[in-house]
Amino acid sequence: MALYNAGNGRARGDASLPDSTYSGGQALFSVEDPTRLLDRSDEPFITPERDYERTGQYERRTTFLEGLLPFRDRWFLYYGAADSRVGVAVSPPGSGP
Repeated sequence: MALYNAGNGRARGDASLPDSTYSGGQALFSVEDPTRLLDRSDEPFITPERDYERTGQYERRTTFLEGLLPFRDRWFLYYGAADSRVGVAVSPPGSGP
């Protein structure tokens, strides 16, 4: 599995998000051929919802994935918010990425 960042555009992307919104998605690639995309999420799993994710240095809404780390039976996903702050999303105990 891979995580990726994507900017929403007028011709492509999630119609429920404003133009130029950055959000995070998931993709699955072949182990035998890592250039071969097997599947991809239809919708982003993290989008700018909170005030600090929607306004800041970049004023068009941003949740930009930076790193995913396992720690003490949880996953910590660090992300940039509006190019002004760093956020962290934490999974429930025992859940996978």
